[in-house]
Amino acid sequence: MARSRSLAAAVLLLVTGSANPALGHASGQLPYAWWSADGHRIVAEWTAPADDAALIGEAVGVLGPGASEAYLDGPVDAFPTDEEIAVLSTSPQLAHYLLDNLGVRQNGVDCAAEVEPARDFITEGARFEFTCPEPVADVELWVTMLHDQDPAYQTLSGDGTIQDARHTAAAPAHPWDFTMTVDGPRGAPVVLYLAVGAAVVVGLLSVRSVRA
Repeated sequence: MARSRSLAAAVLLLVTGSANPALGHASGQLPYAWWSADGHRIVAEWTAPADDAALIGEAVGVLGPGASEAYLDGPVDAFPTDEEIAVLSTSPQLAHYLLDNLGVRQNGVDCAAEVEPARDFITEGARFEFTCPEPVADVELWVTMLHDQDPAYQTLSGDGTIQDARHTAAAPAHPWDFTMTVDGPRGAPVVLYLAVGAAVVVGLLSVRSVRA
């Protein structure tokens, strides 16, 4: 499943314009939010490149300056230690930041939110759980992760169907239709999603080749 999500994010990035990655993402990769819903409940699993996750650690004052750059061939002595990552992952500062920068609205009202950062937030991200007043159908998803550090930062969203969104500083919120998700294993939607994306990419490459 993790590999499927990574592949889906990679295809989405290609299809939506990976040739010019956001300047705020020095690694060339974007954070990704994977969404699912059941009844009144919505779950989001958010992951990011290590440098972006470390920058959040710096922004909340838990990691020292240079921690993000260390993951981009920066100063080796600025790499967070296992102990520092553990402190970050369990810190209330991190939890508050995450809850302030990713959410769900239903009929204009924020759904109640909880977050559980992974034991290693840098490499495994965090899991959000939202409880909405009504059974989930059409909602609004919003993400503002790291927009306070640089408006070039973005996050991609997906749920295993052909739906996707790119959360930017100019457009952090997007409507989402959870009735498009199907019951049962998500393997088939992911495969379809990848196949469609791959076909688009191949088509674009073919057109470029003919023009060349």
